[in-house]
Amino acid sequence: MTLITHNDNCPKCASKEIELRSFSDDIEFRGFILDVENLQDLHCKSCGHSWEEKTQVQHNQEMLKIRYAAIRDKERTKQGLLGAAEIENIRNLFDLSQRDAASLFGGGYNAFNKYESGEVLQSFAMDRLLRITRAFGINAIEFLKDVNQNTQFNVTKVNAKFSKIPNYNISKATDQLILTSRMQANESSARYVNDFFPPAFLIDSKKSNSRRISKHES
Repeated sequence: MTLITHNDNCPKCASKEIELRSFSDDIEFRGFILDVENLQDLHCKSCGHSWEEKTQVQHNQEMLKIRYAAIRDKERTKQGLLGAAEIENIRNLFDLSQRDAASLFGGGYNAFNKYESGEVLQSFAMDRLLRITRAFGINAIEFLKDVNQNTQFNVTKVNAKFSKIPNYNISKATDQLILTSRMQANESSARYVNDFFPPAFLIDSKKSNSRRISKHES
């Protein structure tokens, strides 16, 4: 426990002998028991009263969110999904705000806020769409913008655009991804990947082990 002199008065006995304490505690949050470190409260040395003011409440909520996000990232790792930091890095790579990314990739208005905070795990379809975008760069972003504008596609033209990408990038993407025809119903951009991305970098469905994509939103 860390004791730091604080200038406020105790709301119970008006004493000025107040300490800002730093401690750890087990907190139940969204079905998990989290061991959260670096929590803070105020403690009166005179009467023993403890309380939190706005500053401590905000600090403790942030510590709880950080710990929760770490636990959720462990679950992502088990399932082979991108971590919160990786999702944020992909978004920043293309200078997209969280709302811009949600509009472009799908998943809902606050999807990327929830993905990056750990509140929601991205689906397998969304995860693969993000990996494709990271591998193929701005061409993928432009493609998805066209998709979201309901553009009629010229397959030859689209294939020509992606043919400019080095083969090692194509191999890198296909080595990481197995796309199936089962996509999340609420993720239109992810479904379009299966329908419209050039077959040059999609794994032959006959060679891939197709499996059911289960919903991971919680």
